[in-house]
Amino acid sequence: MPTDYGYRLKTLREKLQISPDEFARLVGVPSNLIIDIEQKTRPAPVELKSRIALTLPEYSVWLVTGVADPRFGQIDVEAPDAPDAPDAPDAPDAPDAPDAQFRRQYYQNTTD
Repeated sequence: MPTDYGYRLKTLREKLQISPDEFARLVGVPSNLIIDIEQKTRPAPVELKSRIALTLPEYSVWLVTGVADPRFGQIDVEAPDAPDAPDAPDAPDAPDAPDAQFRRQYYQNTTD
């Protein structure tokens, strides 16, 4: 697995089955920022990492480090049993994440 942030960002976005524009709206940044980071033409600013951590906390550790611990509610996107979307069941032994459904519903309402 490549170890760069851009690769993991694109992997996460594809796992969530959303476009760069949709992901950018979800976290509140311009879509060209997401595209530039995925294409490795721009480093990921701390503000973006913070926004993703607040919006999708279950993926934040994996996104930064490439590893996650499901005991703490973290999801490893590349694990064989990783959920396909934020409102899917959490990884085994992870605490429930009731706000994932809210975030998904909020996102869908703001993109209509």
